[in-house]
Amino acid sequence: MSKKILWLDNDRAQVNPYLETLNEEGYLAEVVTTVTEAESLLNSSRYDLFILDVMIPTKASDEEKRFPPDRTEHGRKLGLYFFLEYKEKFEGDNTQILVLTQRIDLDIRDEFIKAGLPSEQFCTKFALRDVEVFLKKINGLIQSNHEKHDR
Repeated sequence: MSKKILWLDNDRAQVNPYLETLNEEGYLAEVVTTVTEAESLLNSSRYDLFILDVMIPTKASDEEKRFPPDRTEHGRKLGLYFFLEYKEKFEGDNTQILVLTQRIDLDIRDEFIKAGLPSEQFCTKFALRDVEVFLKKINGLIQSNHEKHDR
């Protein structure tokens, strides 16, 4: 059975090469670029892995009402607040999380860790730029999740 991955990242061009690799490896991977799209899919389907960008701008007024720019530092922390809002759902659905960011921000990383994300699930896109390293990370997260829940 194929493993399902949902990736929320506002820069689709940067994600496309990885998406192609994931699909070639047998994953059913899809990318969404808005919070609204991610919420719709998360509420209608279960995923083995959710990849989350840290910095995501809001795209619609209803997104800004739920994730106000002053609270998210104009999108700089929207990924964190999205994680906090969906954390229980991720846990209930046994969905692993991988948080990716363009640059390391130790304060944001520490906030994710404080919110319950294991530190090894917070990475820079630069650290995972090599496709083999990226696939090893994805395979490891999904495999460990299935082993943990098959017991």
